[in-house]
Order: sequence, then C-alpha cells, then structure tokens
Amino acid sequence: MIKHLFKYIWTQRGKNVWILTELFLVFVILWYIIDTLVMLGITSMTPTGTNIDNVYKITYGYYNTEHPKQIVYDEDSEEPGRNFMRMLDRIRQHADVEIVSIGKNHYPYCRATMTNIYNRDSLSSNTQMLFVTPEYFRMFDVRPIDGGSPEVFANIIENDGIVVSAGMANDLFPDTQAVGESFYDNYLDKEYTINAVSHIIKRYEYTRPSSVIFLPLKDSDFLGNNEDYIWKNIDICIKVNSNVANFPLRFKEDMRQQLEIGNFFLSEITPLTSVRENFLKDYDVYSTIQSRIGLCIFFLINIFLCVLGTFWLRIKKRRSEIGLRIAMGSTGNQVRNLLLAESLLMLLFASVPAMIVCINLVIADIMPTDSMDFTTARFILDTIATYLLLAIIIAFSTLYPAIRSAKILPAEALHNE
Repeated sequence: MIKHLFKYIWTQRGKNVWILTELFLVFVILWYIIDTLVMLGITSMTPTGTNIDNVYKITYGYYNTEHPKQIVYDEDSEEPGRNFMRMLDRIRQHADVEIVSIGKNHYPYCRATMTNIYNRDSLSSNTQMLFVTPEYFRMFDVRPIDGGSPEVFANIIENDGIVVSAGMANDLFPDTQAVGESFYDNYLDKEYTINAVSHIIKRYEYTRPSSVIFLPLKDSDFLGNNEDYIWKNIDICIKVNSNVANFPLRFKEDMRQQLEIGNFFLSEITPLTSVRENFLKDYDVYSTIQSRIGLCIFFLINIFLCVLGTFWLRIKKRRSEIGLRIAMGSTGNQVRNLLLAESLLMLLFASVPAMIVCINLVIADIMPTDSMDFTTARFILDTIATYLLLAIIIAFSTLYPAIRSAKILPAEALHNE
C-alpha cells in the first residue's frame, strides 16, 4: 500500500506540489504559534516558589515636619527604630496574626527590587537581593530544593547564613552542588559561602526563574536611622488565620490607635492577592498574555479553515475516482483508509523541510526566550504537537467527504468517468 501511495503521489505531483507547499508553510507558522502557547503554558504552570495565601502587606506612614503631631528626635537617636520595633510587637500580639515578617522589598510582587552582580571564577549572576528575617520563609513557605521545611532556612538566616535560589545556584555552579561553595561580591569586596539552596523563585507567574540571594536583616539595619529611612526601606507583611473574615477592616479598627507610636501610624492593610493583581495589570502582563493568545487563536482558526477547505475540496473533486475504485471491488473502508494514509503521508513529506526551517529559526535566535530557554525538549514538544494537530485537522477534512463519496453508486461513477 505504501509503495502504491508513493507512486500515486508522484504521478499527481503537478497537483500535489501546491498542497505540499501549503502544508510546508502552514507547518512552520503553526509550529511558531504552538511554541508560543507551549511557552506560556509551561511558564505559567511552573510554581513561583512562594505562597501568598492569607498574607497581607501593612502600609504605614510617619508624621513629617509639616505635621503638628511630629516628635523631633536627635539626629543619632535610636528612638525611631525602637518605635518601629514596638509597632511590630503590637502587631504580633493581635489575636488573628500568626507571623510577622519584615524586609527590604522582600514580599512577592514587589515593584521595587535591589540587584547585585556576584561572581565565581568566570561565571557571574545578576541577582535580586532580599534582606529578610527568619519569619519570611515561614510566611511564604519557601522550602529547600532538596526537601525539608522552611525552618531550615529560618535557622540559617537567624545565624547570619546565606540562602540562594536554584536560579542563582545554576548561574554560578551549573555543574556542581552549590551548598558549601563560595562566591564573591566585587562591590563590597566580600566572599560568601552558600548554606542552602531554595526551589526556583519567580518574580511573577509568566516569567523565567529569578536569581535570588536571601540575606539576613538585622535590627542594626534600621535602629540608628530616622523614620524616613525606615519607611522607604522596611516592609511589613503578616500572615493570619485562614478562617478570619473581613480581616483588613477588623485589623484597622483594632490597631489604628495602638500603632500610632512616636511618629509612626497605620495607613493601610492590603491582601497580597490584590498586590499581585495590581502588579500584573500595571506591568501589562495580562494585556501582553491576552494579545499573544488572541493572535494565536486567530491564526489557528485561519489555519484550520485553510487546511480543512483544501483537503475537503480535494476529496470532493475525486468522487469519480472513488466511485471507480468501488466499482473495481474496493470497499468503502479501503477507500477511506487509502485517502487518509495518502493525506498523512503528504503531511509527512511537507513536515521534513518545514522542520529544517524551524531548526534554522532556533539557530538564528528568532524564537523568543524571554520566559523560557529553547531546549531540545521544547523543540520536540512543539514539533510533535504541530504534527498531531495538523494530522487531526487533515483526518477530519479527509474522512468525512471520503465516507460520503464512498457511498456513490458505481454506475454513476462510471458514467462520470
């Protein structure tokens, strides 16, 4: 049967060359579209490495020189820092609060970031710096890559150790275990030793894993500073019991007066889920994703109609041939299987040069890699998905008209012939 198909396709090469050209172009375009969808799907399903359920960000303010309630301290006074710590203690005492975490731009979906370049021999990593307290890992459920609880990281940070994300470990130590290894900070002229490695950490869902280093935040980082420094640099996040209803409203009613300490006061409390939504909207993440998916769906519909129409019309024009085959003794199933095998074989012929073009697109760095590296597995997945989707479309557009044409009476087919 295969030999017969080869001969038939070759005999009809004048007509088939246009179909093969169409399948070639469609395969390349569809391959690119599927790659975009695959990249978005895999990236969005990859965990961010943090859990923001029941977590709130506390926004606080301070009375400045223009406010009548301002208390003036000496320039080197530690009282502003101690007032900040008193505020934290009162937040911890609230009945619904489980964990209180402070840090520098440390919470997920934070707009501000601090970065530094760390080096190891000829390798370097542009890394996001998170200054955190031990409570950070318990609050956001950040865990070691080799298994274990957040308490492992909490103990390390409490003892002035260093934790890095899997992204940073892969940048600096791609071929070896990172724990126990050292790297260098040229800016501070300081060497660090890695005590533990976390799972991958992502700034948001639709991006590649970040390179992150977790550094301990000490009381001394803000005790000797004024309210303005603390307000600009230190964030407060809290985790509450999961069964608490209307927590922001209750918390503000309970704590507004209690948190008015020195020049500090409570301003707002926001769920981190809302912080996430605002982050994704303001950075046009949603609109970018929606436009990409919309374009992909538009081209998929056009490709479907194009291939469907081509093969449907091709089978319809061969009604006489199908009737003749039936008149010569072929059954309806044999005719149907022959036409289906012929169509899929033509797709296979077209896919070979199309894959060569796709490989060259990868080599020429035309394929997007902003969210995901282009690996061999990604290429294979794109190719298989493209072939299967086209095969399904071709099978549908071949089988239905073939089944209907197979019902033609032999006498009518011979008359047309």
